Amino acid sequence: MSGEIKYGSVRLNVEALKSIGKLDLRKTQLQYTPFYVFQFALYKRTVRQNQFIEANILGYALFDPVKNRVSQIKYDDGALPQPKRFDTPLTRECISLVLDSALEDAPFKGKALEVPSMTPVNEAEKAIEDMIVRDLTVRKTYFSQSRRKYDSGIKEAIFIFNRGDITDFHYYGCIMVPIFALTYAHPDSTKEFRRDVLAYSGEVILNEVKCSKSKALGRECTNLPDNVCPICKGLVCVEHQKRCENCGALICENCIISKGTFFKHFYCPKCTE
Repeated sequence: MSGEIKYGSVRLNVEALKSIGKLDLRKTQLQYTPFYVFQFALYKRTVRQNQFIEANILGYALFDPVKNRVSQIKYDDGALPQPKRFDTPLTRECISLVLDSALEDAPFKGKALEVPSMTPVNEAEKAIEDMIVRDLTVRKTYFSQSRRKYDSGIKEAIFIFNRGDITDFHYYGCIMVPIFALTYAHPDSTKEFRRDVLAYSGEVILNEVKCSKSKALGRECTNLPDNVCPICKGLVCVEHQKRCENCGALICENCIISKGTFFKHFYCPKCTE
């Protein structure tokens, strides 16, 4: 594939990604992960020491219709939660698409998508309502007048909700979160290496096109991969490989065999047999 792929504000320049070091781009796909998106509101009021304490909860619920499970429920008191509140890259991307009104930029508009069997919307709605009523607890602090010497006056009201407290619950739609799936190949390996990028935000969520070794303290190596270790088949950069002093093969630092106490010599496993 050549040229440019567009989704929302992200433009993927395929030409610029055709090679990374010795790796060549073999396949480019635009994939989608579906989410049912629901918006809900809850309201409850209680009285504490002649004060009205209110919980006005607004939130989003995301349901994975392929895996048939609730993916994420996030809420705030008095405001809808922003994308940064969501725990995974895919759910953050999904809410960003909703809040940025970016759905109209979808390249599949007007074209049918091949999607696997998905959970009916009404079943997803029931599962989410059950989870909200069962698990959602909100704690709110308030200040009370107290005459006790060591009492700060700060109290806490705990809200547990039932179905009657749900003031709004509606289905926003099935949001197809798009992902650029890039597949690379190295001339010295039969393995394919993936690099997946969220199409709207550009966030990399899977990157196998990197050095497979770690730096000090377990930090990820960000160097450009150069070769493939013939022993472990992992991509390695120049910093994390050594040359066998007998046959000249380039071996990663984990697979190379060192000999000598004061003066180190390095050999591949075959040359030490």
